[in-house]
Amino acid sequence: MEEDLGVKFGRERSFSFDIFAIDEILFDDTDDITLYCRVPYFGVEYFATFGMTFSQLNTILRSIKTAASPIASAIADKLTNEASEAPITIKVEDVYNMTLEVNSVVLHTTLYELSDDEEEEDEMEEEEADDSEYVAYAFLVDEVEIIPPLS
Repeated sequence: MEEDLGVKFGRERSFSFDIFAIDEILFDDTDDITLYCRVPYFGVEYFATFGMTFSQLNTILRSIKTAASPIASAIADKLTNEASEAPITIKVEDVYNMTLEVNSVVLHTTLYELSDDEEEEDEMEEEEADDSEYVAYAFLVDEVEIIPPLS
């Protein structure tokens, strides 16, 4: 079973990823986009959540020459047909009949622990902490670096 890579790494650290597989793309009512991905780490596959801008997503998709057109069409269709119904999720497997493997860019990220808001944090501090409680993490993309093709 896939474990969340953020849980393994802890929080607020910088990491770079040069291989990942996109499972889903989520557009919500903010300007940010969420990618739900799988990432290999020392031979084990982990689940990872990446937060990024639309421009960064565009850079990633354009770096994959053969994949750019189908996913761009799917994104355009979803956003124009369902713009009032956020969140909008695109399951990459529905577009390609498989996940979209990316090895043409390096994602430079910072890992953060996700929390809803300060009120809930205050309530949690007052209650006894449960060690088995799941903590969500996300890698926020600071930069997308295109890997130049080998000559």
